[in-house]
Amino acid sequence: MKKNYKKIINFFNYIIFFITSLFFLIKSSLADINITYLGHSCFFININNTYILIDPYSYELNYPYLKEFQNTKEFKNLNYIISTHTHFDHFNENIFKLYKHKYIKGADDNNWYPFYIDNNKIKIYNFGVYHDENYGQERGKNSIIVIQTNINNKEIKLVHLGDIGHTLNENNNYINKKNLNIKEIKNCDILFIPVGGYFTIDINKINELINFINPKSIIPMHYKNKYIPDFPIANLNDFLNNPKIKQTLNKYKIIKTNQQINLKEIRANQLIIFDIYK
Repeated sequence: MKKNYKKIINFFNYIIFFITSLFFLIKSSLADINITYLGHSCFFININNTYILIDPYSYELNYPYLKEFQNTKEFKNLNYIISTHTHFDHFNENIFKLYKHKYIKGADDNNWYPFYIDNNKIKIYNFGVYHDENYGQERGKNSIIVIQTNINNKEIKLVHLGDIGHTLNENNNYINKKNLNIKEIKNCDILFIPVGGYFTIDINKINELINFINPKSIIPMHYKNKYIPDFPIANLNDFLNNPKIKQTLNKYKIIKTNQQINLKEIRANQLIIFDIYK
C-alpha cells in the first residue's frame, strides 16, 4: 500500500513538474515586444526585458509622459537610451547626465556617430542621414535607428526615422558601422515616421518615403498636438488627409490604441495611432 501511495505521489509530482515546465516554455515562446508612446518622437520599447528609450525630449517641452515615465522601475533599469540626433526635442540633457554610460547619440549638427550593438538577443544600429533636403546645411544631421530581434524564430525589425528630412535611395551610401545598404530597412515590421513636415521631410514627399521602405505597419510621430501648439508643423489629420499620402495609405487600416501596444496586437498593413493627445 505504501509503495502504491509513493508511486501515486511521484506520478503527481511528475505531472506538476511537466505542467510547470510547459507553462514556462509557452511563456518564453510568447515573449514579445511592448511599445509605449511617450509623446513627440519618444518611445519606450521593451524587448524581452531589454529596455530601450528612443528620442527622449527636453523637459522644456510640455509633454507630461516622459516625466511620468521617469518615476517607473523601467526607467531606472533602462539598458539603452538613444537619440537620433541632439536637437532639444529629441535629446534630454538631464537623462544624459544621469545615464551617460547608457546614452547613445546617433548624430549632432556636424557629425554622425555610427554604432552597432549585438548582444545576442537584439541588434541595434544606425544609418546617418540628414535633417533636411540640403545635405544638412539647414538643420544638420540625423540618424535612422534600427532595432532587430527574433521572436519565435522570426526576425522582427523596427525602424525609427528620427527627424529625417528627405527621401531615400538605395544607390546612396548612408554612413553606418557595418557598411550596410539602406535597403536593410525595407519591408520592416514597424516604421516610426515623422509626419508633421517643416522641420522634417516635406509632407508631400512622405508617400515616397513610405513607398521606398514599404513597412508592414506604420506609427506616425512628430506632429502638432495640444502640448506643442506653436510648433509650425502639421497635425495628424493634415497627414492622414493629404491626397498623395491617402493613396499610399490605402492598404493600411487605421487602428487607434492607448499609450501602449504589444506586438501581438499589431497586424500587417496597419497604421497605429496612439490616442494620447485628447
